[in-house]
Amino acid sequence: MTAAVSHIQHTFRHAVVYSGASILSRIVGFLMLPVYSHYLRGEGYGIIGMIDVVLSMMTLVVGYGIAGAMGRFYFEQKTEQERKTLVSTTMVLMLGMVLLVSSPVLIFHESVAWLALGSREYGYYLVIAALAFICEMSAKAPEAYILLRQKPFLISFLSLGRLVLGLSLNIYLIVSLEMGVLGYLYSSLLTGIAT
Repeated sequence: MTAAVSHIQHTFRHAVVYSGASILSRIVGFLMLPVYSHYLRGEGYGIIGMIDVVLSMMTLVVGYGIAGAMGRFYFEQKTEQERKTLVSTTMVLMLGMVLLVSSPVLIFHESVAWLALGSREYGYYLVIAALAFICEMSAKAPEAYILLRQKPFLISFLSLGRLVLGLSLNIYLIVSLEMGVLGYLYSSLLTGIAT
């Protein structure tokens, strides 16, 4: 009975640590809504929304399944060397998939901007968003590896660091410098590069 209780406590503690940073991120995002709505206005939110649609389509093609599949096969490997090979192969595969999916948007950014946003002048916005997408998606496999290694405090530290950096950059670029949508996109890119 004690082993079962210990296992439940261990699982509960990890769940609280893993979800704590995510919940805090959502709360901060909700609290920042009035600030963003004041500085981004309706048009800015529309542009960001359409860019998110383009990125969501790219995400569907890449899929989060690669990092999840790594978890499925990780514990089937018999040696630590086989596990390292699986993890490195997954990371390279994920990066390759992300670059493959992002390339058309990077190359044809003006045409994609015209299709998604109705104007070619937003092509530069899509380039920044695609670069941020590459950074974010490439980090999925390493994050999954950290989860497999059962390092909840490291994941939480990285999530909170990403939150603090992103929030700080948003406040500086959107509020202080009044860069609007471009500030939002630069913030996403710089946060993605840093983490």
